[in-house]
Amino acid sequence: AAAKEVITEISIDDFKTIYDGEDYFIIVDVRTVEEYDAGYIPGAVCVPRGVLEFKIGKEEVWDELGLYIPEKTDHIILNCRSGGRSALAAKSLMELGYENVKSLEGGYNAWLEKYPDLIEKIIVEDTGYVEVPTNAQAAGGC
Repeated sequence: AAAKEVITEISIDDFKTIYDGEDYFIIVDVRTVEEYDAGYIPGAVCVPRGVLEFKIGKEEVWDELGLYIPEKTDHIILNCRSGGRSALAAKSLMELGYENVKSLEGGYNAWLEKYPDLIEKIIVEDTGYVEVPTNAQAAGGC
């Protein structure tokens, strides 16, 4: 709650407008790799909350993804399961000097509810797609 007092949250509708637009932005999913693999917003980069501060400025991390390292002025939108971890992550990035950071209000769960056809999943060999948990709590985290 304290983090949400000092960060900017972006609504699902406002994010969808940015998502569909042509302006450059980076979406960073701060959930665990397992949560991300079960389903994520297309284009999102997985950098778990526990290592975000260590990895956000490491060029080799972004090179592996085929992306440029984020500039301090880039538009960065963070998401987690429901908005708690991404709010903390936004506060941390602001403290590191990132100027245009937002947390997705309601997180991945809100996106999934509103846009269930706009998700991607990691394919697991021999088993097809990993299923998104039917109970949002099953994914864990906040």
